[in-house]
Amino acid sequence: MAAAWLVVGIGAFLVGIRSLTAGLERLGGRAVRRSLGRYGQDPALAWLLGAGAAALLHSSGVVTVAVVSLVEAGAVGFPAAIGAVLGANVGTTATAQLMSFSTTTLGWLAAVAGGALLAGHRSLFRRVPKAGAAGQALLGVGLVFLGLEALGGACGSGIPAWLPGWLSQVADRPVVGVLAGTVFTGLVQSSTLFIGLVMNLAAQGLLTLTGAIHLVLGGNIGSCLPGLLAGVAAGRAGRWAGLVNLVFNVAGAAAVLPFVPGLANLVAATSPSFARQVANAHALFNLATAAAALPLAWPVGRWLEKGIAAKAANGKRGPGGAATREAAGRR
Repeated sequence: MAAAWLVVGIGAFLVGIRSLTAGLERLGGRAVRRSLGRYGQDPALAWLLGAGAAALLHSSGVVTVAVVSLVEAGAVGFPAAIGAVLGANVGTTATAQLMSFSTTTLGWLAAVAGGALLAGHRSLFRRVPKAGAAGQALLGVGLVFLGLEALGGACGSGIPAWLPGWLSQVADRPVVGVLAGTVFTGLVQSSTLFIGLVMNLAAQGLLTLTGAIHLVLGGNIGSCLPGLLAGVAAGRAGRWAGLVNLVFNVAGAAAVLPFVPGLANLVAATSPSFARQVANAHALFNLATAAAALPLAWPVGRWLEKGIAAKAANGKRGPGGAATREAAGRR
């Protein structure tokens, strides 16, 4: 029975996230991209835009992919792109905060309201602008909440599925816990799903708070995969934009890892709820690392721009490329 609840929970959660993201994209996705392209040339302003966009879209991956495409198109410079990606990492913590309030009643209300709007947006609500998009987003919220409740049922049934049991065994080992969080998040391509699972495991007493934080650090690293994949499909500038996000997340996790016990003690004092403590640790980590990295956005971004421009001007494709070998032969 626990396995069935786990499958139902993960399925409902993923469908809900996709529906929520698609609905919010229809409601304001184009405006978000235009704002990033038009106003996001300053790293600090881009940080705010990235945070707001990720909070609204409930996905740092969507924002990162948009930033990669804007960089490749030349609409956003590297300093601003770094700022936007750092902001997206902070903005996505709003989802974890929202999930810590999840209830079955709220989930059903949102799902029913969203379904009604979707069903009637071409008849009863045809005069309401973007009623269908709002219904899609509301339905997504409801499915996210209900999926989390199903995950909680799976984790608390007394017969945990192999994944929760395995995570509870490896989470307290710092490096292994981070790697486990990275791999799982990379496989499902949803840090939100993974953090929701971690919050439920912590609430059921199957994870210690320090173990949950190790997994969350890994989830942050695994969330870089969409940007990396988008960069692979793009050109040199897009690849670097995706890679910079990974470097900053790995560096942040490595810097915080020795201080996880202290972080656990700090967030334990913020709430009696284990789920809330995990959400607060997630938010605090992303805020701290973004604040530390933001001053580096301009110098690192300009260095990357100059390096890419120099390679393009010289016709190089990277170290050991064809142009380099030809030049060596002429010498």
